Amino acid sequence: NRTYRYFKGQVQYPFGFGLSYTTFKYEAVEMPKSKYSAVDTLTATVVIHNTGDANGDEVIQAYIKYPNIDRMPIKELKSFKRITLVKGGSETIKLKIPISELLKWDLKNHKWKLYPGTYQLVLGSSSADEKVSASFQIN
Repeated sequence: NRTYRYFKGQVQYPFGFGLSYTTFKYEAVEMPKSKYSAVDTLTATVVIHNTGDANGDEVIQAYIKYPNIDRMPIKELKSFKRITLVKGGSETIKLKIPISELLKWDLKNHKWKLYPGTYQLVLGSSSADEKVSASFQIN
């Protein structure tokens, strides 16, 4: 499998990669709680700071890393938000992911299933970038 969801090797340009004339810093304000069920919604709040010398755009990407279960993707993009920040500016971003979006097809029982285990939320500017992360459990 050669998509960002399954590929473990090095790539020249990761999924979501982009160039910028400036740099950004992510500051976690509110990260996911430690346990979730299928009816919950995961919420993460971060402040993005433009720490470079120019105005610029940043695309905040939220990936979910799955438990190590057979045929499960390594990670998937679940939310994103594009912002424009002036030099020295900052903006607070809140991303929400319904836990029901983490359901996967159960080949054995032929139905959608929420697999229990330890998951990880990763925020960054591409599939290879991990600026802020937090683990959580699904029971």
